[in-house]
Amino acid sequence: MSESEVSERLLALYRKEIRPLLEEHQAPGLEAVDQLAAVLERARARKTRLDFGFVGESQVGKSTLINALLGRKALPSGGIGPLTAQATEVRFGEENSIWVRYHSRKELNQLSFALERYLVARGDLSVHVTATVDLAENEDLTISVPDDGARTTEKGEHFLKQARLMLTGTESDDVAISNVALLDGIRAVLGQAPRGEVADELAPHQARIEVLRTKCQNEEVLTEKQLGSARTFDRELSLRAAGALAPLVAELKVTLNTAFLRHATLIDLPGIGVVGDPAARVAEEFVRLRGDALIIVVRNNGLPGTIADLLERTGVITKLLFGAAHGEPAIRVLIAVTHLDDVAKDAYAKAVTQARESGDRLPDRHQIFEEMADEMRATIRRQVEAALRESRAFEDLSADHKSRREEIVSRLCADLTVLVVAANDFLLLSEGLEDVAFLRRQETTAVPAFRAHVEQLAAGLVQTRDDSIHAAVHELHGVLEDHIAMVAELYEEGGGRASAEWDRFRSELDRALTPLREQMKAHHGEVLATLRSTIPTRIELLCKSAEQAATKKLGRLRRHGETELHVKSLEAALRRNGVWGKKSIDYPDALTRAFVDSVASDWEPMIIEAIKGTMRSLADRDISLVEQLCELAAGFDEKLVAEAHIDTQKRVLQQQSRACVAWTREKLEELSESVRTTLVKEVSKPIEKASAAALKRGANQKAGAKQRILDAFEEGGAAAIEVASGSALRILRHYHQKLVQEIETGYFEEHHDPLQAAYDALTKEEFGRARRSDAQRKRRVLDQVAAQGAALQGAQLQGGAR
Repeated sequence: MSESEVSERLLALYRKEIRPLLEEHQAPGLEAVDQLAAVLERARARKTRLDFGFVGESQVGKSTLINALLGRKALPSGGIGPLTAQATEVRFGEENSIWVRYHSRKELNQLSFALERYLVARGDLSVHVTATVDLAENEDLTISVPDDGARTTEKGEHFLKQARLMLTGTESDDVAISNVALLDGIRAVLGQAPRGEVADELAPHQARIEVLRTKCQNEEVLTEKQLGSARTFDRELSLRAAGALAPLVAELKVTLNTAFLRHATLIDLPGIGVVGDPAARVAEEFVRLRGDALIIVVRNNGLPGTIADLLERTGVITKLLFGAAHGEPAIRVLIAVTHLDDVAKDAYAKAVTQARESGDRLPDRHQIFEEMADEMRATIRRQVEAALRESRAFEDLSADHKSRREEIVSRLCADLTVLVVAANDFLLLSEGLEDVAFLRRQETTAVPAFRAHVEQLAAGLVQTRDDSIHAAVHELHGVLEDHIAMVAELYEEGGGRASAEWDRFRSELDRALTPLREQMKAHHGEVLATLRSTIPTRIELLCKSAEQAATKKLGRLRRHGETELHVKSLEAALRRNGVWGKKSIDYPDALTRAFVDSVASDWEPMIIEAIKGTMRSLADRDISLVEQLCELAAGFDEKLVAEAHIDTQKRVLQQQSRACVAWTREKLEELSESVRTTLVKEVSKPIEKASAAALKRGANQKAGAKQRILDAFEEGGAAAIEVASGSALRILRHYHQKLVQEIETGYFEEHHDPLQAAYDALTKEEFGRARRSDAQRKRRVLDQVAAQGAALQGAQLQGGAR
């Protein structure tokens, strides 16, 4: 029986059978047993799949890498500009299926407009272009021919390839069709009038144009069962992943019945271009809400600054600052370097030429690639750490915050996995095209190693979940055994003692109990005071510190604007709510990061550890007081104490204390996750409002415009910081109050009195009540106890030992 099945059986047994029995006999510490059951429930609810997000600049090879990991072409690749997929997800499913959302007419119209501008700039089209989209909002559409005399641009040619793939089914020039016909084919899909005289060229493609028209801005679901065969499913998937429909795909979710995906979901995030672009926001959202691992894909030139910037912009550093969950890293980071095989090809060709000229032995292509890969891995690791340490995020930090951030950077770089992959060669080898591939051995492509690493991380997640379930089962099983034993002891026949002895013993123990109870109440009061007032004070200090950090950042942004930025760049940012990618201006992101990172840096040491320490102190103090009571009782009458089965009571109390600490730890992890995912949303709106107001009053016009724009950003930034501080205080107080309320109801309920429970056991008050029961009731209770004990033993045996 698996850990999950054992835990399910144990929880059902507790709820249906054991808890009613304990409740009937007023077993002490029942709330602690409920807490342990809640800890087990949370362990069972933990994820069994890791979400791996692939992020990087456009055209870097993310989709190709995912396809290589899957061993099939399952994802669209190469999208940029208006027809870029938002996010593509591949996960495990019992049945192979495809869910597709196609681009809307708006995105297709943007492609049409971009193509028209490009063909006019190239001289292929003389028609005047009428603006039908807002270029200010669509920088990707600016693909005019450069001034160096060249008639093409990489972006423009890629747009033509997208159109060619949709209309002809191939990106190559095998199918004869002019560029103007490609434009008019897209316009035909949209029902727009042609720009050229190319009706004859388009005639063979009318069926495909009609298909594109029906798909545009629609959704569809296809399953292998519905399609009739695996071969048909693969063909339909390929059509949408790499064929004629691929450029039209806006969002694609694929489920595949393959063991590799059973505990790993792969998400191809949109290609990131510049600071503040929508794709960066999608990646940030992934990291904040669901990211377990971020795989940064970069070209062979390394771009360590880009990697460091991605780690900052997507919130990886912030997430790590908040601390680990369940003993696991908050997020894992892998770097995949692509296109090194292109460089290796050139190096190999030169080495072959030299070997032939000198008559030496021909070089080994795999050795050349592996040597270059080793050097690349070391360089990337070294340069990323240097770039992170030189990040502007360290500017204006306090000594404590700087130390915390340096610790996170060191840990991140120490754990960083860097793999140099040749995904395209792996796919070629998988298809039996060894003669076409540069590398002829799959293991040299590093794709098998990458796949093994993903599987290892996913297996680690499952193992951690199983371990936490096992520990919670063990803890709950033990406390239930002791509680059942306690009920049995209540009804067992014991030796008689003179009433006078008991009266004397109780009287002496009463006098000893009074001062100990006063100590317990005082300590419980101190704990509640700490939770209710000291922690909120720390939260206020934390928010004030974050406000100061963000204000410092705002001042630095002002100085940077005054000395480094042109008024036109500032005006462009003003028109875009404080964001202008070409000059890396992003007021909302910069202020959000400064504020939230400050909170994150203080969160664990100031809040989490303080609450953990308080609850540990509470549990230890309660145990100490009970032990003092037992020692005093033994001094009064050691034999009576021995008959009271106090060891069982003490074990139950210790388990209660452990339950409280474990339950509190789980609640604090929930708290950290809630704070982290909620806090980031609160900053950008005031800047948008200030930018709109500044534009309305003409701050960007006439003399002094630069200072007026900077004034507007400063005003909006200050308002944003004020809103963020208020929101953070409200959010943190809300979650703190919720936690304190749960601790109060879970640990400080009126009937939670460990000293009273120990006193009752020592004086046999509960024993007296039980033994006054009639023989029939005693027999029934003992039979119930025996049955539940046997059921517990059965669950333990079937679960197996570790």
